[in-house]
Amino acid sequence: RLDSLGGGDVPPPCDGGRRIPSGPHRRLERQKGVPKALPCSHEIAPHLPHLDLRDLTIPAAVATLAAGRSVHPVGDTEYGTVTFSVDEGAEFITYGPPSREFRPADEASRLAWTSPYVAVPAVLGHGEDADGYRWLHRTGLPGVSAAAEEWRQRPETAVPELGAALRRFHDRVPAADC
Repeated sequence: RLDSLGGGDVPPPCDGGRRIPSGPHRRLERQKGVPKALPCSHEIAPHLPHLDLRDLTIPAAVATLAAGRSVHPVGDTEYGTVTFSVDEGAEFITYGPPSREFRPADEASRLAWTSPYVAVPAVLGHGEDADGYRWLHRTGLPGVSAAAEEWRQRPETAVPELGAALRRFHDRVPAADC
């Protein structure tokens, strides 16, 4: 979120218009069986450039945490996590397989440490489900995602805003205490 010093995910690579999930990069909807080639996300949801929305099943852990409220996928990563918006952005849950890139307890610690200095989401919880998949549940922040199409179409505005946000972050957070 540009106005709260956050950022977006990097789109996964496409190969001839098809993304081939495998190994640790497999998609959540392909947890069982052999992964198949998926269309690149921009073909499915052009406003969410990294996400293939077809056949995505809301994981039980995410549904439980959402407690009957609306849940929508809003982003993914190349290492297999998917972030879900709960209640239209009031909260977010990131869910995915164990990996060195996705360590919810570490992320919760970093958010708690950073919170006195800049606006960051409050951590509502983190854990692991019965299958070993991890999750991080946090509040939303006001603003628009830096990965939103409206910013992607205006790099002349978005890039300086991201630079200014990064400068504010470095000016406010005591990196020496990290």
